[in-house]
Formats: sequence, C-alpha cells, structure tokens
Amino acid sequence: IWAKDECRTLASKADTTKHLSLHGIRHPKCYGILTKEETGFLCINGTEVTDLTDLLKQEKNLFVKPNDGIQGKGCFSLQYVNDTTCLANGKQFEFSELADLLETGYIVEESVKNHPDIDKIYPLSLNTLRMVTMRDTEGKCHFIAGLHRFGANGNRVDNTHCGGLAIGINAETGEYKEIADYNDPTKT
Repeated sequence: IWAKDECRTLASKADTTKHLSLHGIRHPKCYGILTKEETGFLCINGTEVTDLTDLLKQEKNLFVKPNDGIQGKGCFSLQYVNDTTCLANGKQFEFSELADLLETGYIVEESVKNHPDIDKIYPLSLNTLRMVTMRDTEGKCHFIAGLHRFGANGNRVDNTHCGGLAIGINAETGEYKEIADYNDPTKT
C-alpha cells in the first residue's frame, strides 16, 4: 500500500540495480541487458555497449539471469575456457552455441563469491542472506524475519524453488534456527 513505486522497481532486476546504486547500496556489478545481434550478443548498459564474448574473456566469470525472472529460474553461470569455448552451469559450449541458451532481455552481472566459510557449506551457488523488513505508516523500518539460503544438489542458485534450502535466523540472537526448509522440485 505504501511502497508501490519500490515494488514496481523490484519487478525488473535492471531497475533494482539502478535503485540500489542511486541509494549507495552495494550490489553485484551489472554489465547490462543482453540484446541479440547477427554477430552475437551485446550487453547494453545505458550508452555502454559490450560484446558478451569479449566481456567473458575479460572477466572470466559472469552470472546471467532473466531481467524479470523469479525463483532462480533461467539463471546460470558462465565461465571462460578459451577463445572459442565457455562453461554454462559447468557444461561446455562453443560461444556460437550460446544463442541456444540466451535470450534477449537477460541481465549480465559479475559473478560474486561466497565467504570462504559459507563456501565450505555449498560452493556452487551464491548462498544469500535474506532480511525481511516492513515499513510502518510513519516510515520506520522493522525487522520481520531473516533466513540464509543455500544451493543444493548441483544447482547454481540457492532458491528453494530450484531445490535449495533455507534456514531461519533468530532475530534475538542472530543464530540459525534448528530446522531448515527444503523444497524438492521433483515433487511439485
């Protein structure tokens, strides 16, 4: 009711990135939104245009996801192997085959690494900490809940809809709760 503009902003990952930047909030670097050209894919970020293959050669690791996606669907990691080959979610592809994976409108971001201690738990995805807050009618923010999400079963995302698990955080102590939530996507 009170945050309609903010909610609309969150529907687009590119708009969310701009909003976070505007407010000085750290986030993964966004290289742009993909557009398909005859020569391959380009990342467009404002007036900056970068060839995806050149960007991957330079950065070595990227994360790609649908701009309007939810629940981790359609997300994958890209790693540079050599001038003709890359890995997409650990599977080898020729750069010319990326058109079979990618669609116009995907957003390309830097690949972020877990803290080494979190990486020991599950290294294949970025295991994110979520803090849920609510703003009251006077504009004051209140902590509602927190959870730490982890990927599982070889997945590159930590979303529970993709088979990840989530464990709650005790608001008083900051410690994990005793029971984690796991969604088996093969049973839905």
